Amino acid sequence: MPAAVKLAESLPEDLVVLFIESQRSPGAAAEAMAYNNKWMASNTIWTTERPFDVGVRGLPKCALLSREGKVLLVGRPHTIKSRIEEAIAKEKAAAKKAPADLPSSLKQAWSDFRKERYAKAISQAAKVRERGGDDAEAADKTLEHFSKDLESQITRLDWMVSNGYYLEAQERLDSFAKNLKGVEKVEPKVTALASKLAAPELKSELAAAKAFSKIEKKIKLEGFDKPLVKQLEWFIAKKGDTKAAARARHLIELAAVADVK
Repeated sequence: MPAAVKLAESLPEDLVVLFIESQRSPGAAAEAMAYNNKWMASNTIWTTERPFDVGVRGLPKCALLSREGKVLLVGRPHTIKSRIEEAIAKEKAAAKKAPADLPSSLKQAWSDFRKERYAKAISQAAKVRERGGDDAEAADKTLEHFSKDLESQITRLDWMVSNGYYLEAQERLDSFAKNLKGVEKVEPKVTALASKLAAPELKSELAAAKAFSKIEKKIKLEGFDKPLVKQLEWFIAKKGDTKAAARARHLIELAAVADVK
């Protein structure tokens, strides 16, 4: 496991690493172990839910998925490190390019979308569709792809706001919103989320989220210890009615599982 975590830390920041506990440990025990071993500081997500069978016997084993969820590579991470890095580099390069079968009239729109110039990309693709002709059907499919991608991002942002991940949502919204001006179906949803974050009643929640993030960062870097648990307890006493406090209570529960002295 330490070798796998070290590999994860060496990977690009925009790549999400999903670790799956597959030896039937209870979820809390697996999560507590990850925190206590300082395995939570990198861009990782931990779960006990296995999305699919990798098809490799023994541990550790891994699968590399594309942005669209296609399985690109499976094997043992410590024996195929160079292949993983090569596949990631290839996938990142391919993600910036339009599909090979895309008409040339739509390639600039695709490129702009990948660079998060959403409004410009949608406008370009819409013009191709309006002109009709041989590329109209491809333009329609491209616009459908753009729409699904944006809806997925909005769903994620909505989840962040609903579950108290206000700082993460705010950071993403700031860059997301400015590239959606004029996109009728999407801009209102993003504006609504931004308004929700800016609402006066969320002021105390945002302040609590900022305070909690500092404690959480220390725990991710240092693991659990008694002084940090005390900080969590103090935070809950001060901010007990916030969503950040609920996350703090969860960390205290994990510290108890980890048997912090």
